[in-house]
Amino acid sequence: MKTRMRGSRGHPMSESGESKATTAKQRAAQAAVAAATAQARERRAKARADYDELTQELLFVKEFHSHNLAIMQDPFEVIATRVLTWARRYAWGEYSLFAIAVDGQPKYQVDCCRELGLKPRTVSKAVKYLQQRGYLEDQPKLIIPVIAPVLSGPAPEADAKSPEWGAFLALWEVAHSTEFEQLEVARATVNQIRKVRLSEYKKWREQETKARASLLEIARQQPDHGDGSKLLSPYEENLRRLKAKAQNRPVEEGMQSEARKMLFAEIEHMQLAYPKSEFANPPIDPQNPDHQNLVNLLLKKLGTYNSDYLVGFVVWVAAAFKGIGRDEKGLRKKRPPGSESGPKTLGLLVNWAEDYVQKAGKP
Repeated sequence: MKTRMRGSRGHPMSESGESKATTAKQRAAQAAVAAATAQARERRAKARADYDELTQELLFVKEFHSHNLAIMQDPFEVIATRVLTWARRYAWGEYSLFAIAVDGQPKYQVDCCRELGLKPRTVSKAVKYLQQRGYLEDQPKLIIPVIAPVLSGPAPEADAKSPEWGAFLALWEVAHSTEFEQLEVARATVNQIRKVRLSEYKKWREQETKARASLLEIARQQPDHGDGSKLLSPYEENLRRLKAKAQNRPVEEGMQSEARKMLFAEIEHMQLAYPKSEFANPPIDPQNPDHQNLVNLLLKKLGTYNSDYLVGFVVWVAAAFKGIGRDEKGLRKKRPPGSESGPKTLGLLVNWAEDYVQKAGKP
């Protein structure tokens, strides 16, 4: 006797019906991913166009994300410097005038707090200070680094020059003569130390200049060896090694493809969002062979280097990572790293790549 399958309410459901329902879900998922991808690309394209229009006549040099990341994560660095570096990384580093996320939406102070591991009040005070100094635009929400800042003193220094401050200071010096004398002695001591430091710096610079000149002179006087080579200065030897390394690194050149660089950058963004979770430990490193193998495996699972398909994967992962997706009952899932059902380690990205191919289809 054949047994018919029944649905959740006891109604018969054929295998073909289940297949059609699964296909419909896959198509809906594909449509949602395609729409989100298109919107993200449109927003980022507009931000890039505004950035190019404003900066096309300006001079610039390369600024490396790895260097900025070190400053952002340095607990001994000044908070304002870390915040300003974060703003520049996610604004100019993403070819945008304002700090922008991978989905094209602006990044706000709350994102800076989470990614730098700082308290909201601390970041708010740093942003206000940078705005007063002229390094950030005075905007209530958007974080916009100033390309050509005109520096000015923060509010406390402006107040210190006011007539009210002068009157108060005169009274304070009389009422607190002991503290005032201590302050004057401290100022004199600081000025003296600064003079000594400047004098030692001038001597050190003179010695360094003479040492470099001596090395270059020795290098010029060295005769050629039998093979035609010449003893090089330390600077020239270092330059020669760098050139030789650049000519013999096919593996490194492969790792510098746009697809790999994008995946490394996006994984770094995800880890910065939850720096204290298992997912962020250890930090992604393009020079780590294990991490290189991970990115290679992701690309193998995805089966393409196509930028549109990879952007769709990144947007889809961002939705799953932040808990934007909904389950079969339409309820929101919350899966932040550290929760019982949340992301654990970097290996989860491989599973997500397999899921994305099943939902969005092969490229």
